[in-house]
Amino acid sequence: MNDKERLVHFSDSILNDCGYFEENSLKRIAKTCTKLMISEKFDDICQGNFDLPSPEEIEECVIEEMRQTFDEKVVAAVEGAFPDMDEDDMEKYLAEIENSYRQLHDEKLRAAVTSVSRELQIQVQSIQEEIRELKRKYTV
Repeated sequence: MNDKERLVHFSDSILNDCGYFEENSLKRIAKTCTKLMISEKFDDICQGNFDLPSPEEIEECVIEEMRQTFDEKVVAAVEGAFPDMDEDDMEKYLAEIENSYRQLHDEKLRAAVTSVSRELQIQVQSIQEEIRELKRKYTV
């Protein structure tokens, strides 16, 4: 097995062990992004002035959460597997892992963005309905 094959094999092993691209990981990322966006725009939601963020804004949030998940899981696993690897080699190795999975990453990114958009719409509608109910209940 040459170096490239070993890299791919080890990368597969790390990503599988970490569950980096598993459905549960993507669902967690989507939920986190939805909560962050609702928190940021809660006043607008309550006042009925909320506009759904653009796909680019949602994608930016998802990418940041994916990066954080990558750092938490994959980087930690690689550092644990190669504690003596110097920082430059570590950066190159992690870049290789990321590049190896770029296409899969892009597919999962699109799926997560769609999930966030859908979940955000559902949650915002629910919050706005609850506010309408409270207004009906407590106003004359």
